[in-house]
Amino acid sequence: MSITFEEWIRWNFDRPEAVEPSKALALDVRHAKWEQDTRTRLAHLIRLFEDPVDVLRPYSDNQIGMSLLGMFDSGGRGWFRPSDYRNQREEFARLVHAVGQLVVMLTAARCPNKPDSHEKTRIGSALYMFWDIAPIWPVDGSQDWLLDVCLEEMRAVLVGSNHCVAQCHALHGLGHFQLYHPDRTTPIVDEFLSTRARAHPEVRDYAMLARGGRVI
Repeated sequence: MSITFEEWIRWNFDRPEAVEPSKALALDVRHAKWEQDTRTRLAHLIRLFEDPVDVLRPYSDNQIGMSLLGMFDSGGRGWFRPSDYRNQREEFARLVHAVGQLVVMLTAARCPNKPDSHEKTRIGSALYMFWDIAPIWPVDGSQDWLLDVCLEEMRAVLVGSNHCVAQCHALHGLGHFQLYHPDRTTPIVDEFLSTRARAHPEVRDYAMLARGGRVI
């Protein structure tokens, strides 16, 4: 069973927006036969993430944030498990890079550029939490290719966006990965601190926490 991109968008985002955050994931666990088609799933995710603004224009911030949370979270749909894509490494790498594009474009279009937007907006919260809740944790040497892809995404967002939420998305991931790969994460954070003197003071403070692996 297949599903067109337009049908898939409606399936994901066209839902009641007045939903309590604690119930968001319960709505997201709506299994369909096409979900087992990982090629279709990857293609639709990449298409959305690489060009999200116009596609998501009809939907509210609450609808978008709630749906993205379900896509990311291993307790929701769990669409970011690398084990689902063993034979689609290149496509999965493109998907991880596309997450960065989603973050940069969607924060610019839909989130106030304030350091607390990831706490006060549903979209900001979902994007900020990606590296915390998505099941992508290459902690040993068996997945060096995936570690490279993840760190490339974080660095690209951190140096490519002036938006507080986007920068905190990247720093959140770097702070968690620092616990396993400090030799890889520290230079990225230091580059940000040395080249972005005009970044918001609260974001720079958060960067220092990320540098020491003290993010929450």
